Amino acid sequence: MSDRGVPTTDRVVARMREERKSVATLKYKLAMLRNSSPNVPILAFEGIEDKTVYYIWIQRMRDLSYEPFPCFGKKKVLEFFEMLLRDMGGLDKGVYFFVDRDFDDLGGIQSDARIFMTDRYSIENYLVEERVLEEILKNELQCHTNTELRRTLVSNFSERYSEFLEITKELNFRLFAAKANGIRLQNNLPDRIEDIAVITLKKVLPPKRPPEELIRLTRELNCEEERVTREKFSCLDPRRRYRGKFSLMFFERWIKYLVEEYERDNSEYFLGLVKEAKAKQSELTIAGFANKSETPAGLREFVENIN
Repeated sequence: MSDRGVPTTDRVVARMREERKSVATLKYKLAMLRNSSPNVPILAFEGIEDKTVYYIWIQRMRDLSYEPFPCFGKKKVLEFFEMLLRDMGGLDKGVYFFVDRDFDDLGGIQSDARIFMTDRYSIENYLVEERVLEEILKNELQCHTNTELRRTLVSNFSERYSEFLEITKELNFRLFAAKANGIRLQNNLPDRIEDIAVITLKKVLPPKRPPEELIRLTRELNCEEERVTREKFSCLDPRRRYRGKFSLMFFERWIKYLVEEYERDNSEYFLGLVKEAKAKQSELTIAGFANKSETPAGLREFVENIN
């Protein structure tokens, strides 16, 4: 054991993981990739899920052959971009970068024709929408030809989603405040829907723990910072500019409960529906949502310029 009470092997593994994510390691991987594929466009993404969603979106726009290059987060993508700009060997040629807007846009980096940034908070914000649910109801939940039923369920979803966004408003404000005022977080962000909201098909309720416990800042805002920051935050469209991962957690849980309701006999939500088949649960994934979603503004033009 180390003097900090952490097993030495655990510390070694943690250090190896961090080294694997370093921009120097990313540069080395890029150099190796260039040796084997000198003329293939390379698309640097924040993570694995981004890689999947963008593949679906890009193939809807263009038959493009490229090599995906996950970078372990937005910060790493932008650090990687800056490192390649300084490279004198032309390693940045044919490399394109994809990042979420989040609450900090490009984090002070000047925009570049090789960087695509979403106009919404993140890729998840495009997946949680009425049009996606409408297509799920038509295809995965077998509500084809029953427009009135779909209209009722989509309306129910819209009401629950609005409740969820209102309940998570203060969580989003604290994240926004941290970015806007250069304040670090003291804990990891909530990654379970139970931590941020209580979800049912009929109602969304607040969790037991308050926002100040769920997102702890190294310091709280002073009065002037609070006033200015809340004024800026109030201008944001919750559906587009609140944290998308929170919204996706809500959507996945709400869909899960809807599928359970669909498979019940005499369900009040699907009353009178002639069920010709079971729900296609295997297709209710992020990839499935992306197939049905809108694509980010400007993505088509960006993709058409990749060469």
